[in-house]
Amino acid sequence: MPATRIRPQSTLVPVAPYRRPLLLLCVLVGSGLVVSLVSTLGQPLIPAIAADHGVSAGAAQWTFTISMLTGVMATPALGRLGDSSRAKAALLCAVALVAVGALAAATIPSFVVLLVARALQG
Repeated sequence: MPATRIRPQSTLVPVAPYRRPLLLLCVLVGSGLVVSLVSTLGQPLIPAIAADHGVSAGAAQWTFTISMLTGVMATPALGRLGDSSRAKAALLCAVALVAVGALAAATIPSFVVLLVARALQG
């Protein structure tokens, strides 16, 4: 007598489709534009940052390298959260951190604060 296979029941829960796909697209594109602007518009400022804070051009370059580095490190975690039911909270938290970093970078009392603010923007 041949053995019968018992299939395990799927534990996947069906997800309802997003109700406003155009709004989602606009938010995602806007977030991508903010990230690209934050990471590239400041490159011409490196000599001015070095002169204002009395650091070398290499050290001033870290203000942009650190934002890219923290962005690379945060991407897997935010991607994982974005695939869960906490996607909206993850996106809002990331945008809030970028805003706090921008505010802190605007008030730069020292070079170290500028680096920390740029890391928050990553």
